[in-house]
Amino acid sequence: MQEQNRAVRLDAFGGPEVLDVREVPAPRAGPGQVRVRVTAAGLNPMDWIMTADADTAARFGLSLPAGFGTDYAGVVDQVGAGVSGFAPGDRVFGGALSRAVPVAASFPVGQIRRAAELQAGRHVHGKVVIDLQGG
Repeated sequence: MQEQNRAVRLDAFGGPEVLDVREVPAPRAGPGQVRVRVTAAGLNPMDWIMTADADTAARFGLSLPAGFGTDYAGVVDQVGAGVSGFAPGDRVFGGALSRAVPVAASFPVGQIRRAAELQAGRHVHGKVVIDLQGG
């Protein structure tokens, strides 16, 4: 059986009423990517703005169906070909504004340039809420 990913998905534009938490096939880390097991995910005003209507979503490169959320923190659990500087077990945080990545999910996959290693002693939950705001 294929590994499953619990994710917040968006199949229509609108407010919170269009969000759906469901099981979807878990992605695999592709070349130049890492996959992260999420331990914290933050939602920002930007998330609601990007998903309100099709015109706004298009400005951010978001199309349906889509994942939801822009910030996460967790542990690298897969490393794709060509990745250096990250290994399974590394604690990381990242954001998805460069592409629509389902970050409010159990296993987001993203380009490594969008993930940054957490320094020892830094609290993961505090970092995920400030990433989009320039932290």
